[in-house]
Amino acid sequence: MKIFWKIFLGFWLTSFLMIISSILIGHWFLDNAAEPIKPHHSILLNDLAQLVKEQGPDGIQRRIKEGSLPPHLHITLIANDKLLFPDQIRWWDWQLADQLNEKDNELRKHNPGELVLGRYIQSNQNTTFKLLLHSPHPFKRGLAGWRILAALLMSGLICYLLARYITSPIKYVSIAARKLSEGNLSARVSLPHSGRNNKNSTDEISQLALDFNIMADQLEQQIEGQQLLLRDVSHELRSPLARLQVAVELARQRSDGGAENEFNRINKEVEEFDKLISQLLELPRMSSGTIALEESIDISSLVKFIIDDCQFEANADNKYITFHCNNASHYLVQGSGEILKSAIENIIRNAIRHTPPEGKIEVTTSLDKNQLLVSIRDYGEGVPDFELDKIFQPFYRVSRARERRSGGTGIGLAIAYRAIKLHNGSIEARAAQPGLEIRITLPTMALGHL
Repeated sequence: MKIFWKIFLGFWLTSFLMIISSILIGHWFLDNAAEPIKPHHSILLNDLAQLVKEQGPDGIQRRIKEGSLPPHLHITLIANDKLLFPDQIRWWDWQLADQLNEKDNELRKHNPGELVLGRYIQSNQNTTFKLLLHSPHPFKRGLAGWRILAALLMSGLICYLLARYITSPIKYVSIAARKLSEGNLSARVSLPHSGRNNKNSTDEISQLALDFNIMADQLEQQIEGQQLLLRDVSHELRSPLARLQVAVELARQRSDGGAENEFNRINKEVEEFDKLISQLLELPRMSSGTIALEESIDISSLVKFIIDDCQFEANADNKYITFHCNNASHYLVQGSGEILKSAIENIIRNAIRHTPPEGKIEVTTSLDKNQLLVSIRDYGEGVPDFELDKIFQPFYRVSRARERRSGGTGIGLAIAYRAIKLHNGSIEARAAQPGLEIRITLPTMALGHL
């Protein structure tokens, strides 16, 4: 059934049940709400009967105008089978009045939702009166409020069930979309009602779920095909690259040092090419989910080791790296030390490349509750705000700063991003003005708890 008809029928059913529930609850109160006869009822009946006997209908009308009678009390007065007041009464009130006569001169009856007291009166002027007092039950007096409350409760319940029925499948689509955006290519939408998973269903949400699954299938096939092609090409390039390195060394030996600078340049480019291939092979491995994350790594010690290794490269251009450990020592991360080392090293070396000569790179580790924070900041040219989220994409370079001549391949930060996500952490880039700050957050556990 189409969602339009579900909404239409739902609201129609809500309105119908509101009316029915109001009627049924009203009748239930009327049938079950009988007010018990109390002494003041008999006293009031005797007083009014005596008033009618002595003064006729004028006495009661005077009492009504004075407001000395209970406001909820309804009075019916009949004289010689002629209705005096009110102007009109219900047919069953006539039946009650017919039960009063000289022999049966008093009536006490529980009608639905009210107490009826009656008296047959012979006045001093020899006029026959029949007096009926109707005292509604307190529930009946507030019956309109109960009906409104019942209608609100009934409509609220039905609307809640309808809204839940309509929106709950959207939640499953949202969850699957979020998983897919996080890199889980196997995420699919499975609706809780089996009929909605039918390809022939006319439900718009079911069609949305089916279209999402088709899109996810095609996306998974395309990405897996790209990764397979990338892996195969990278492996195929390794062999000619190794032969090229051997040929360069042989040529170097036969040249007797006549072209040393040229051979050094060729060797450097070959090493860069080999590094690029290694990074290309690393990307699919990060997404495979087969990496063991069983080591306990002291992040502060790992960061210090990486800084010591990178300091030599920084010193070549009079750059220096500062390291501050703020209450983060002796806290461990469970995962792969090799992968985390590669991620953090890629970020630090990227910061070194984009720091001007005699500039500095600041590295800080700190603890925030159960999260370990690693901050790496450079004082280079920075990244525009609108490109901050894009620098973790493979092969992406900032137009004005990350050209190939800077030494980057556009893969290092992508590897770092996937490595941190693999450890259930987060990584983000912030504009530092000047420079760029990369913040890594990793879940930790205290050393004493391992």
